Amino acid sequence: MPSDLTRLIRKVEVPFFWQSFRVVSKTKHNLEEIQGNARLGKQLSPPVASYSVSPNNESQKVHCEYLKTLANRISVLFRKFTGSRMNRKKQLVGAMENGKVKPIARPHRAPTLYERIISCRNLMGAWRKFRCGKQSRADVLRYERQLGDNILGLHYSLRNKTYQHGGYDSFFVQDPKHRHIHKASVGDRLVHHAIVRMIERMFERKFIFDSWSCRKRKGTHAAIERFGRIAWSLSRNNTVPVWVLKMDIAKFFASVDQGVLLAIIERTVSCKDTRPLIANVLGSFDKGLPLGNLTSQLFANVYLNELDQYVKHRLRVPHYLRYCDDFVILSRDPDVLKALVPQIRLFLESQLRLQLHPAKITLSRLSNGVDFLGFVCFPYTAVLRTKTKRRMLARVGDKNLSSYLGLISHTRSYGLKKLLLQKKYDRNMEDGREE
Repeated sequence: MPSDLTRLIRKVEVPFFWQSFRVVSKTKHNLEEIQGNARLGKQLSPPVASYSVSPNNESQKVHCEYLKTLANRISVLFRKFTGSRMNRKKQLVGAMENGKVKPIARPHRAPTLYERIISCRNLMGAWRKFRCGKQSRADVLRYERQLGDNILGLHYSLRNKTYQHGGYDSFFVQDPKHRHIHKASVGDRLVHHAIVRMIERMFERKFIFDSWSCRKRKGTHAAIERFGRIAWSLSRNNTVPVWVLKMDIAKFFASVDQGVLLAIIERTVSCKDTRPLIANVLGSFDKGLPLGNLTSQLFANVYLNELDQYVKHRLRVPHYLRYCDDFVILSRDPDVLKALVPQIRLFLESQLRLQLHPAKITLSRLSNGVDFLGFVCFPYTAVLRTKTKRRMLARVGDKNLSSYLGLISHTRSYGLKKLLLQKKYDRNMEDGREE
């Protein structure tokens, strides 16, 4: 404590004592300087102090406004507590014991969104989530061999803003459609997970309830159950005919406009450092969104959320469900559904630069069955597509039987279950294995 200020306090014969103080410092050097000066008892000019004492000694205040150092960058604020019981919630930072200052770092400002994304803690959490189901893959094993160095290197490149997204390895899958998949490197996919972990909650609160793709507590089966509940309620226990309008967007992932998507994202993400990182990930692909990135799943929902808001709040459609680029609208009046098609087409073309698939716009009666998300939905139940059943019967074996049984448990398929078990038994007998 400065000697002049100490003598000034002792001169006032009032029963009070110092309990806490606060050190506001912009640099570590200045913090050490104020600590050293206080311990040596040097004077930090000019010490400005004022005091006021009431006759009954209940109000006792000593204000130390500023103690200017040579750098003029440190302020020391003393606060007195009159009770013997210290309120730790009001304690500022630090304590004074035996005339020695023991500074404690003041609470830091809240980290920005970008700092939370690139933190080592978030990167390690993203790694634990990323490696699930991929522990035996060669590229994951190579990255994990020097995991600490790789995580730190990725953190430093993001912190120094020298990170650049790499290229993709492309391949095709047939499950059952012919799809072109693009696979980024392990480090880039780790960045995707780190970004999604931080920004997903920002967009989740803006999505409508009936968006069922790639969201927690959602999915294909939940969408089918929701479809059945809406259809049952709208048909009044299957006593009123219900019509279903089903539409699909042509080549959705390849048709996404990156400029429009980035503008939509920037309306929610205000962090100036996070925006270039997202633009870096989007710009790593020539056109649209690559199938294979975790960010593509989130950005697809962000992009089509504009359509959801338009249908729900502008067109005032109550019974609307969407799963990725497939969406259905239910109504008792088919003419109302027919009038919605040109309005939705105009919005998609003008605002999102997307096209409706002309061959996948269907208007059908619910009692005849509606093909939606791989199931054929009826008023009472849902069954698998015929081609899906044939594919399951042709491929059933020891490895995939459990997954097939789990899939058909969501449908009315007791006969199909018996066929799958019989088919598996016959194949085991042909291989000379009997269970």
